[in-house]
Amino acid sequence: MVFVFLLLKNSVKQGQLKIITSPTAQVIINNQSKGKTPFETTLEEGEYLIRLEPEMTEASESANWSGKVKIFNNTLTYVNRELGVDDISSSGVIFSVKKMDKKPTKKQTGEIEILTEPDGAIVSLDNEEQGIAPVILSEIPVGDHELSTYSPGFFRRSQKNPH
Repeated sequence: MVFVFLLLKNSVKQGQLKIITSPTAQVIINNQSKGKTPFETTLEEGEYLIRLEPEMTEASESANWSGKVKIFNNTLTYVNRELGVDDISSSGVIFSVKKMDKKPTKKQTGEIEILTEPDGAIVSLDNEEQGIAPVILSEIPVGDHELSTYSPGFFRRSQKNPH
């Protein structure tokens, strides 16, 4: 009698999720409590409903936040939320670092896709206006950059993104 064992590589596509909030918040993913911020986990590729419920203290009262977040294979999706007392005073960013679908036309460059809610924010890269969201910035040199968005009636958001 001969036994044959085959080792199969796990073919589940997964990505990383990292969530940071101010103040500290309970993390709920698809209606299941997962822990408190700062929070990191690995999830299967797909779309998830994330809910952040701030810890209530005597000194502060903050609004909840919820939104859909896409997790991509072999990528880091980063959620950073400042939970104010209401939706107007709350803000945040969601960004994913993933491999480009097509090889860049110039070496040592990449692209940045910017989506805002609502659409129409003015997008700047390294303090130079680039266009109106949604927009894809192409041939961006590898390295550290500062991305900012501004829309009338909202706070300016800036994020430093290493390469």
